[in-house]
Amino acid sequence: MERTSTLTRVGAPVRLASGPSHVQRLGHGVLDVLDFRASEASYKERFGLVTSDEIALDEHIALGAFLRCDQGERYVDHHTLFLSGIGRARFNHAACGIPEREVAPRAGDSAHELRQERSRNRPVDPLTR
Repeated sequence: MERTSTLTRVGAPVRLASGPSHVQRLGHGVLDVLDFRASEASYKERFGLVTSDEIALDEHIALGAFLRCDQGERYVDHHTLFLSGIGRARFNHAACGIPEREVAPRAGDSAHELRQERSRNRPVDPLTR
């Protein structure tokens, strides 16, 4: 055992190897869409999603919505998909669940790698690197 100040460490320290995290699940995805209402209707009809919350300027102008899987009384995430009706069609982002023990060490590694790539004036696309 090693004693450091008032804390006692049992066993050897664990160091994670540098590299990508181990994705456990897809948390959610965000799509920018041309026509929010048409896209919302399509995802509801094709995939059985339901609206969790809607973002609106007022009762007549909807900007987007959080959609989720319909599992009845069974608990599901608040949102699986966010549709953002901003007038252009593109993939915005996806969030993945990773083991908690990997979050801090790997986040620092990834941020450092991105800074290095940007400093070399190369375009960075996190989905294809």
